[in-house]
Amino acid sequence: GNDYPWGWETPEFDDSSWEESSIIGPAHAKDTKHLRNEWLLTPGSIPPMENSEVRMKKVRMQEGIDISEDFLEGKKPFVVPKNKTVKLLLDLEYLTTAFPVITVSGGKDAEIKLKYAEGLWKDSRHKGNRNVIEGKKMAGYYDEFVLDGGKDRIFSTLYWRTFRYIQIEIKTSGEPVTVKDFKAIFNAYPLQECGVFESDEVKLNKIWDAGWRTLRLGAQETYLSDVYYEQMQYIGDTRVQALAALYSSGDDILFKNALETFDSSRIPEGLTYSRYPSNVPQIIPPYSLDWIGMIHDFWWYWDDSDYVKKFLPGIRSVLFCFETYITENGLVGKMPWWEFIDWTDNFKDGVPPQSEKGESSIISLRLAATLREAADIEGRFGSTNHAKRYRKLADSIINSVYKTCWDSNKKMLADTPEKSSFSQHANIWVILLDIIPESEQKELFKKINSDKNITQCSLYYQFYLHSALKKVGLGGKYLELIKPWYDMIDMGLTTFAETSPETARSDCHPWSAHPVFYLLNIVCGIEPSAPGFKKVNISPNPNNLNLVKGKVPTPCGIIGVNYEKTDKKGLRAIIELPAGLTGTFNWKGKKIELKEGKQTFNID
Repeated sequence: GNDYPWGWETPEFDDSSWEESSIIGPAHAKDTKHLRNEWLLTPGSIPPMENSEVRMKKVRMQEGIDISEDFLEGKKPFVVPKNKTVKLLLDLEYLTTAFPVITVSGGKDAEIKLKYAEGLWKDSRHKGNRNVIEGKKMAGYYDEFVLDGGKDRIFSTLYWRTFRYIQIEIKTSGEPVTVKDFKAIFNAYPLQECGVFESDEVKLNKIWDAGWRTLRLGAQETYLSDVYYEQMQYIGDTRVQALAALYSSGDDILFKNALETFDSSRIPEGLTYSRYPSNVPQIIPPYSLDWIGMIHDFWWYWDDSDYVKKFLPGIRSVLFCFETYITENGLVGKMPWWEFIDWTDNFKDGVPPQSEKGESSIISLRLAATLREAADIEGRFGSTNHAKRYRKLADSIINSVYKTCWDSNKKMLADTPEKSSFSQHANIWVILLDIIPESEQKELFKKINSDKNITQCSLYYQFYLHSALKKVGLGGKYLELIKPWYDMIDMGLTTFAETSPETARSDCHPWSAHPVFYLLNIVCGIEPSAPGFKKVNISPNPNNLNLVKGKVPTPCGIIGVNYEKTDKKGLRAIIELPAGLTGTFNWKGKKIELKEGKQTFNID
């Protein structure tokens, strides 16, 4: 506080002692013909962040002082006497991202420490119920302010913080300090909740709310993998987050920003960074495949235009790099860098089991899936020759994986040709890529879903597991598969954790927010049947829900559905399609043609 130039932002401030700014050189637009220096001007691609006032809800603990909760509303300041140490634990009751702001008078040389936590800790590994503070400790990041003793001093941070709980510790010196107010200024990308999911099950609605908050907080100037710790945009995380956010908001700006940012991160070998922007290079080859998957998602779910075409050089460079690592067995062999797939105990450091040559059925099939996605994009926007070659290579990889890794006794795909380990991950791709006949896929899904001896998917990779569930026609079982998300609600989380909520480091990790997507895509059954959502297929899976309401924003407008179970175990459906959009409605093998506008029907 003694060093801070208080009042610098006011017209009357004396800045005569400040150094004059230096002229570096002329700035130019990015497309200027003759560039004289590296300072290029590029139009901003995102809007300003949203800022709004947030106030803590409760005082959960106080030591050395007795304050009124009126203080939290900005109505009743309190005084800390000189040579005194006090501590307050404040609870917002939900997680947020915001700039903390404390206003004080007096208290020269007093020290104020603000500590931030998503939840308090029982020990270094366990958090327990996030609503409970008894027997726990505050641990995490903090800021310290040293006061200069001036009147109405406002201290804030230079960057937003993540918290549900804030602990304020004040240690005065030779004079008392008056704490006049404490609040926070919410900060996030201005994502709007245009999608809707409601049902007659209260806890399921809370899953939607927590998922939306997870997406909301994870959308800042870029998408973020987690909002408390790393705060970086990872491709694997972003693919899940971007799709869920698009389905629930209809806002494509951060999606496009991510696609372009990752494209600009590509290295000479052809791959993207795993996370970008980042000043520390990190390469996760499967994440480069996810970037191509994101491009395919954007084309299929949102934009069937030439926008996607500009990514063709990057798509080709990624796939060319992978091709160079295909072994004589036809599988992807050992690649440099970090071959992360999923956080699970049986994958060392997230890397699935590999043969001596580094061969992995999971990574190989992930490449095959991406080759098919790239072929779709090439066939629509690029080269038909590339499309044919990609499909042929995908088929070759699939045949090689089946030949070397399929266990005819277990009737399951192994992780490697040695067939010593098995996982949900490998067999998810067996289903999604139609490696076995459709008539056998449902039984395979039931097997990998019930066999706990094989490696299980984390919260993140269940995004792909639930896609396989839908493909085999078991969408009605979706609500039975999301018990971990119900558990998180029971444990007091208001956002979704990175891993198991008991031991999760991060309480807000958007790769776990995919129920927002699947509640609309599987339960409400709303999905495109043509690129760019130019046609729609609606196949609801309400399971035991009696009432379901959903809305999905699309490029054509908002699709609305309203379902109510009838006494005869049929369904009364109200469907509303925007102008120009048509599609089909499917229910228990029956099909109804849909047209634009509102339509109501009963179907057994």
